[in-house]
Amino acid sequence: NSKNKNKNNNKTKEFSNEFECFWKSYPRKIAKAIIELKPYDQFFRANKKQNLKVLGDSNLEGSGWKLQIQLDSLNRAFLSAILDSTWITIDAYGSEAAKVAWLIAQHADQDLKFQERCLRLMLAAYPKDRTSSGMNLAYLIDRLSINRQGYQYFGTQFSYQDGEIKPKPIKSPELVNQRRKLVYLPTLEKYLDSSKKHIENQ
Repeated sequence: NSKNKNKNNNKTKEFSNEFECFWKSYPRKIAKAIIELKPYDQFFRANKKQNLKVLGDSNLEGSGWKLQIQLDSLNRAFLSAILDSTWITIDAYGSEAAKVAWLIAQHADQDLKFQERCLRLMLAAYPKDRTSSGMNLAYLIDRLSINRQGYQYFGTQFSYQDGEIKPKPIKSPELVNQRRKLVYLPTLEKYLDSSKKHIENQ
């Protein structure tokens, strides 16, 4: 009996040690898996001109963008399976994993319930945990607000056509630069100017 008890105790200790090792390494493994999603999120967005050449489609809304939407759906499914009641925070998972998780949420326009869920978790974690910068929150708030109400608060969302860049509708636009200052964003004028240069240099 004593031998059996010792064997059982040893097995229990082994299991406990294995579980503890797994639990300690879990955030690192999850972080690595999330970071590996970034190329899929940026496949078409990072360089539209180059990807159009690869895909042989001159239409931005053609096969290239359809493929990006499919990749976004896979990314959402993966992130949704990971998320429980907390966000992918910098403290727990590292800055790069937190950034990629935010990118997936930011680009979840095909699934607004998922986008809202991510925003709620980010807001709950901020600022008591270094979950993300206020800038990321501002971008996600604007993205969801544009999708739901048709206006934004921080002026992060814009349209670009024929060499002209315009912010999408802003609620109380006279207050936009005050709001932007609160989350360490540059003035709307500087942001639009730098965004225009970035687009034209792609």
